[in-house]
Amino acid sequence: MNTVWLGVSILDYSPIPAHGAISVAIALPTSSPAHLELLDLLGRRIETVDIGAAGRGRHTVQLDVANTVPTGIFVVCLSQDGRSISTKVIHAR
Repeated sequence: MNTVWLGVSILDYSPIPAHGAISVAIALPTSSPAHLELLDLLGRRIETVDIGAAGRGRHTVQLDVANTVPTGIFVVCLSQDGRSISTKVIHAR
């Protein structure tokens, strides 16, 4: 079966609740550079990972937030080619 992604996708994250490193499963529709950001609920950038030109398809990206993020709710935002998608994540220390 061939899967066609029309836009960037955040498929899942683990562990739930997150602690230490957050593993984010994503899908990219093109091989253009992409980046993943962790934001607080006020929209302030906590962490950014440049994914680069990883290629079309599924990928896993690690956000190492063990020492930088307190307990709370945060937003993970994936962007590529002017398209973006976000999801909330729960982080517990």
